[in-house]
Amino acid sequence: TNALEAQLDLVYTFCQYELARKHHGARHVTLYRGVNRMADHEVLEKRSHGEHIILLNNLSSFTCSRERACEFGDYILSVQVPLTKIFFYCGLLPGVLQGEDEFLGVGGVVSVTLSTS
Repeated sequence: TNALEAQLDLVYTFCQYELARKHHGARHVTLYRGVNRMADHEVLEKRSHGEHIILLNNLSSFTCSRERACEFGDYILSVQVPLTKIFFYCGLLPGVLQGEDEFLGVGGVVSVTLSTS
């Protein structure tokens, strides 16, 4: 099986080490995701002022640039992602996921703020 679990664990551990160095003392980072329809997401709760509680897939793509997220949909999800849920991010390894300031986050229940692009 080529020890896939061990390799993924190593990437995640290195990512967490680098995030701790880069965002010293921070617990969350604001990330964005462009979507065309909220119906594509499982909305668990709608709150006031565009805030929703949604369920994300196992691994979801985000960007650290709101302007970049606008290129991927009519609506922008703004999320305070815990650093511990970031699996990989642009700049972690040379030449990988560089073009879109991409972050890969582990899914689950999150609070998002929905706005138009």
